[in-house]
Amino acid sequence: MPIEVNWLDNQQTIICLTFHGRWNVTDLRSAYQYAHQMIETRHHQVDFVLDLRDSETMISAALSFFNQLGIATAPLNRGATVVVGDTITNRICYSLMLRLHPIAIQNLDWQFATSVREARHLLSKQYA
Repeated sequence: MPIEVNWLDNQQTIICLTFHGRWNVTDLRSAYQYAHQMIETRHHQVDFVLDLRDSETMISAALSFFNQLGIATAPLNRGATVVVGDTITNRICYSLMLRLHPIAIQNLDWQFATSVREARHLLSKQYA
């Protein structure tokens, strides 16, 4: 599967989407739908970690996904998003998505990290 969706912690407060190789809009849509179903089973805030370090696809598929998504609402208890893979390409993609779909993106509180460990640290700091 090009995108794995798993809980990152035993408390089920962080969902990790791990991207492997090439993926497309259908893969991304399925992963987000599954992750949102997981979030809706929790009564507390759930954060996202998007691990893009092993990803070969990003800009075109992500932009296409957000074009289709538009301003669809995320679950109310969805928290912050940390992108693992702090590369110039990922930052450019984020900037493009923010310009094209500010409502869908700006409320998701995105941050960037170089490792999953750093992502967990960033998330833990915001609740301290």
